[in-house]
Amino acid sequence: MRCDMKIIVLAGFVIAAQLAAFPLQNNEGDRDDSNIIVQENRKPGSGDWQLPTAGNQAADDIGMQIKGFVAKEDVEAGGTVDLRVTVTPAQIFTVDVYRLGYYQGWGARHVAKLGPFHGIQQKPCGTDPVTRMVSCDWTNSANIRVGKDWVAGVYLAVFTNANKYQSLVPFWVVDHRRSDLLFLSSVNTYQAYNNFPYDPPPSDPQGLPQTGRSLYEFNSAGGVPSVKVTFDRPYHSQYGAVGDGFLFDFEIEMIAFLEHNGYDVSYAPDPVLDLNPGILLHHKAIVIGGHAEYWSEREYDAAIAARGHGVGLAFISANEIYWHIRYEKDKDHVPHRVVVGYKDWAPDPNPDPSKRTIRWRDQGRPEQKLIGVQYPLDGNQNFGGQPFVTSDVNHWVFANSGFVSGVPVNVEAVGYEIDNYDPTVGPPDGTEYELLDGSPFYNFANVLYTHNSSIYRGSGGNWVWATGSMCWSWTLEPGGSTTGKSNVRPEMQITTRNVLNRMIQDAPPR
Repeated sequence: MRCDMKIIVLAGFVIAAQLAAFPLQNNEGDRDDSNIIVQENRKPGSGDWQLPTAGNQAADDIGMQIKGFVAKEDVEAGGTVDLRVTVTPAQIFTVDVYRLGYYQGWGARHVAKLGPFHGIQQKPCGTDPVTRMVSCDWTNSANIRVGKDWVAGVYLAVFTNANKYQSLVPFWVVDHRRSDLLFLSSVNTYQAYNNFPYDPPPSDPQGLPQTGRSLYEFNSAGGVPSVKVTFDRPYHSQYGAVGDGFLFDFEIEMIAFLEHNGYDVSYAPDPVLDLNPGILLHHKAIVIGGHAEYWSEREYDAAIAARGHGVGLAFISANEIYWHIRYEKDKDHVPHRVVVGYKDWAPDPNPDPSKRTIRWRDQGRPEQKLIGVQYPLDGNQNFGGQPFVTSDVNHWVFANSGFVSGVPVNVEAVGYEIDNYDPTVGPPDGTEYELLDGSPFYNFANVLYTHNSSIYRGSGGNWVWATGSMCWSWTLEPGGSTTGKSNVRPEMQITTRNVLNRMIQDAPPR
């Protein structure tokens, strides 16, 4: 349940100088040189992943100067990423590949430059008359051959055409090693909000698109959403977005934080979890760092099973595991390319009530039973984040953090959507459950709510932590806030490390 996201973090924000201004909180001498993430981040960084770069312009969904998507979101080292790109008019283009991380404050490393390729103007995207799903039946334009030595992570393919227009698309290099942490990217949510093509009429350049649709009425053509969305299309250009989905809104700061602090971390987009639920058991803790609002049944079940096997779960955002979705194959019978979400817009035709794409809590599976808190239904949103007020500074979560009980930390740490404890649902399925704060939060209508973060010990002996705040990650590394300025606070950094370190420490051997 989110509104106009890209007004929060503008594309092309200058993160590199901000990142460099915040030295590593851990001691470099304490780092494990055998950790491939530490080794990777010692390589030279680059800021040229921030678009548009000097002398170039950002492509848009009306001109379609250069837009593209990947045929599959994840790839293993040694594999190939197929790129489906349209260029208007037809002309050559190049592809620069970057891996996101910390890299001495630059935020990414330049990995490869490919091309030039002969770009074509692909055929127009179509709209299904029944589901209203927009899809692009495009041919492969180029590919990225992933080196066997490429470290697992979140990568960007940056497109630049001869006319100096740019856009990008993310992809994930995955591995099967037993790392301490797995960072799960919430690409289901990227796609749920994706209203490509964002093509408002000239008379209303900030209005609704004429053809683009998402799973939401607020940004769909005619105010009528689709009930299915597909990865077979680029991400929209609304609010100046350059093709990142919501990667730059909620995840990029957490990625930089994890790698800045030298955590042993692997990466995957959330459809991988549906394909291979057992992947969670390869890790000591799972970091759900984005806005994981849309989960399939297998993903939800996998997280519950992981909790029972002693895997820690860190929910860094808010309004998570809210909508039940299903996956379908695309027209080429490729699985997990279509996200199904009928919600309340139309009756879900699935005859099994447990498979219908409505709210999880409406199927008798409230998310609070796993997460620890959950999103209220009555619109507690405010784009201006608000202070965090801890309840018990003596709790181990806040050890050495600098918090003072009852004293607000005046930083945009709470919002713009929040979670809290719902007494009608009851506590989660675990022990040692505690609410960590009761921060006041005023929504758009100036109505007072109470924000709650929580922690508890799951049945497998590890911890489940929920920040209950959409913008918690913005306090960890520079780059995201309602003002575009740094929101970093050491209290939140230390608290986050305390929890992740405890999860790693308390996990059974993997």
